[in-house]
Amino acid sequence: MPNDTSHYNEKEVLESVAASSEEAFKQLFEAHYNKLASFILRLTRSHSITEELVQDVFVKVWLHRAELPAVNNFDAWAYVIARNLVFNHLKKAARELQHHQDWQYSHHPEIHDSRQDSEPDIYAALERTIEKLPPQQKMIYLLKRRNGMKNEEIARQLKISTATVKKHFSLALRFIKDQARQGFEILLLLLFFFF
Repeated sequence: MPNDTSHYNEKEVLESVAASSEEAFKQLFEAHYNKLASFILRLTRSHSITEELVQDVFVKVWLHRAELPAVNNFDAWAYVIARNLVFNHLKKAARELQHHQDWQYSHHPEIHDSRQDSEPDIYAALERTIEKLPPQQKMIYLLKRRNGMKNEEIARQLKISTATVKKHFSLALRFIKDQARQGFEILLLLLFFFF
């Protein structure tokens, strides 16, 4: 994709897109396509899914163009849209995989039994990953994700600062994300710590 932004004034372009200028929309698309595609590709590891999702991002941008004049950082705004689309896609893929495995088990239990030991269970993989966390990160992760506690509640309970809670939770998420990047099945773990 061309990415010549030498004569590109983002604020003007956003205002023009908000006024339904297709030419401005094309400029916006060309200026941000590569960055968004790179971001999405890191999460999906699929060129075809990336192409589809980048187009979906720009469809949403067009549909919500009236909001663009108030957007101060288009990259951040678009990345939020992209991230949500990626995780919705991954959630759908996880559901389809689970439905497929359920169907396979109900129609061919003998195949399921022979494969059971060789196919990693997503939940078990998540549990194994959580078990690898350092104790404080693990405790904070579980209090936040399993018990639904807020940072302030966790800080009070553990007698630490809210900033420390945020730091340990962020480190736990980063560790889980790094583990998730090691394989597609585990990549689906991303679903469980972003939602």
